[in-house]
Amino acid sequence: MIRRELIAPILLGMATLGVVVTALGPGITRARAQTTDRGRKADQAIEQKELEAMQGSWQGHPTATICTGIFAPVLGSPTSPQCPYSFYTMTTFIPTGIAYGSPQIPGATSGHGRWSHVGYLNFLLRGQIFVNGPNGLPIAKGLTQEEITVLSATQYQAHFKITVFEINTNAVLGTLEGTSVNTRLPEPP
Repeated sequence: MIRRELIAPILLGMATLGVVVTALGPGITRARAQTTDRGRKADQAIEQKELEAMQGSWQGHPTATICTGIFAPVLGSPTSPQCPYSFYTMTTFIPTGIAYGSPQIPGATSGHGRWSHVGYLNFLLRGQIFVNGPNGLPIAKGLTQEEITVLSATQYQAHFKITVFEINTNAVLGTLEGTSVNTRLPEPP
């Protein structure tokens, strides 16, 4: 049981606490909103830095380790059963998410595609090239996919897969799959 002489101070203390909470409530809410806003801005700044890490032009040297269909090693050849494809590429990643690439594969045209940020310094690239026949006309199209990890300001590695389809029927003609190490072209002096 509470003694009568303590009831007034307890009620006064509870009333004071109620006034303080009511007065501070909007301030606490604003502080939470500001903290959330600062956190969102920090996340956006990190995202922007990661996007900038990918932007620019890169020279690559892909080496295929899996070759199927028209790319399969020829039985009895000196390189059989190894996949004989290693080539050079140039790829430019534009801030809008567009990518242009030039694989140095006989008959291949320059490629066009889209890239996107999927996680901490990880990106996906999807693109398309055409493969021209001896008469210079397209006989196939190649769809490229790359899973990219930025290693430093000047280097990234990727796992790639190129699937080549017959131009009219979309029948799969073959695939190349492997890895590449890519080096950023330096800024002009």
